[in-house]
Amino acid sequence: MKADARNNVKLAVVDNWKEAISEEGRFRILFPNTPRLREDLSTLKGFSLVETSTSWTAYYLDYPELRKSDDGTLHSAYAGSVESIVKRNQAQLLSQKDVRLNGRLGTECVILNKAGLISYIRAFLYLRRMYMLEVDRKGEVVTEATVPKDVQQFFDSFAYWDVN
Repeated sequence: MKADARNNVKLAVVDNWKEAISEEGRFRILFPNTPRLREDLSTLKGFSLVETSTSWTAYYLDYPELRKSDDGTLHSAYAGSVESIVKRNQAQLLSQKDVRLNGRLGTECVILNKAGLISYIRAFLYLRRMYMLEVDRKGEVVTEATVPKDVQQFFDSFAYWDVN
């Protein structure tokens, strides 16, 4: 059954990038180098890769109850989450936009904190599972809120498959 669901999902390929698959989380993503399994927090599960100036993470968390998944509810929830991140970190929201995967609404944002760390974040909520992709960079001069090519490849390589 797992393989059948995965076969219905388009999978990206990026030369020389390393694939990470979470059977439990039902997702796959490509990293620019070999990631580590994230086991640091009991509620967040996934993978991370820490390089000199860039940190790459792909993880998920499960909520105790199903979440409403109509576009209006999701849009409000994503906006509230991003607003909370910005406020908590005393950061600046450079951009936020809607994205879609598997026909479902997600969000993508670019946030700059006061220490100069820039975060590129993409998130999708499906039933009670939240998928989060995040790339944090330090020392990058940001003149506009465009997503760099390597970050875009990371985001676009992500796929999740539904439960059958």
